[in-house]
Amino acid sequence: MKKAVVIFIIFIGLLAGALAFSLKNKSEHQNQVTTIKNTAKD
Repeated sequence: MKKAVVIFIIFIGLLAGALAFSLKNKSEHQNQVTTIKNTAKD
Protein backbone atom coordinates (compact mmCIF):
# COMPACT_ATOMS: atom_id res chain seq x y z
CA MET A 1 0.00 0.00 0.00
CA LYS A 2 2.74 2.45 0.96
CA LYS A 3 4.65 1.59 -2.22
CA ALA A 4 1.65 2.61 -4.34
CA VAL A 5 1.42 5.95 -2.52
CA VAL A 6 5.12 6.66 -3.13
CA ILE A 7 4.80 5.80 -6.82
CA PHE A 8 1.72 8.03 -7.03
CA ILE A 9 3.54 10.98 -5.42
CA ILE A 10 6.52 10.55 -7.76
CA PHE A 11 4.16 10.39 -10.74
CA ILE A 12 2.40 13.61 -9.67
CA GLY A 13 5.80 15.29 -9.21
CA LEU A 14 6.95 14.29 -12.68
CA LEU A 15 3.65 15.41 -14.17
CA ALA A 16 3.89 18.81 -12.47
CA GLY A 17 7.50 19.18 -13.60
CA ALA A 18 6.64 18.36 -17.20
CA LEU A 19 3.72 20.79 -17.13
CA ALA A 20 5.87 23.61 -15.72
CA PHE A 21 8.59 22.84 -18.30
CA SER A 22 6.15 22.98 -21.23
CA LEU A 23 4.58 26.21 -19.95
CA LYS A 24 8.04 27.77 -19.61
CA ASN A 25 8.96 26.74 -23.16
CA LYS A 26 5.65 28.08 -24.50
CA SER A 27 6.14 31.51 -22.89
CA GLU A 28 9.73 31.70 -24.16
CA HIS A 29 8.52 30.82 -27.65
CA GLN A 30 5.88 33.58 -27.52
CA ASN A 31 8.55 36.07 -26.43
CA GLN A 32 10.70 35.09 -29.43
CA VAL A 33 7.75 35.56 -31.80
CA THR A 34 7.04 39.01 -30.32
CA THR A 35 10.70 39.98 -30.74
CA ILE A 36 10.66 38.85 -34.37
CA LYS A 37 7.48 40.88 -35.03
CA ASN A 38 9.02 43.99 -33.44
CA THR A 39 12.19 43.56 -35.51
CA ALA A 40 10.12 43.20 -38.68
CA LYS A 41 8.28 46.45 -37.90
CA ASP A 42 11.54 48.37 -37.69
